[in-house]
Amino acid sequence: MAKYTVIHNCEHEEHLDLFGPLKDRAYRLTQLRQRPCHDCQRTSHEGDNDEARVLSHLDGLPVLSGTPGQTAWAESIRRRLITQADAMIAAHAADPRAQEEPSIMAMWNARLEALRRQTSASWWIDTRGMSPQTVLTMAVS
Repeated sequence: MAKYTVIHNCEHEEHLDLFGPLKDRAYRLTQLRQRPCHDCQRTSHEGDNDEARVLSHLDGLPVLSGTPGQTAWAESIRRRLITQADAMIAAHAADPRAQEEPSIMAMWNARLEALRRQTSASWWIDTRGMSPQTVLTMAVS
């Protein structure tokens, strides 16, 4: 174990203990220097969550249910997944073959609406690493 002082890219200084082989510690220090400190990361995430909450309200999305921490985190996840799902559906709609099968586009749009109505913060957190297509399929099940 050794004590180190790291100056992050946000210019805040942090004192920490690192364990393990010297080359692993050197790599970890390099990684830490390229990121903001923990407090700046937390502040950035809080700002992202607040922005997502405001945008969700403006888009007419329902209020999420859960603990304050869950709902704050889930707002950003919901925003990202709905944006990705909407982009995926728009890309499918632009495909000339989609004009031949309007029922498929109707199905995807219905699933997007079901996704927009999902109010459980824990559901959004549980789906955070999934693809938009998978999440759209889950929205109706």
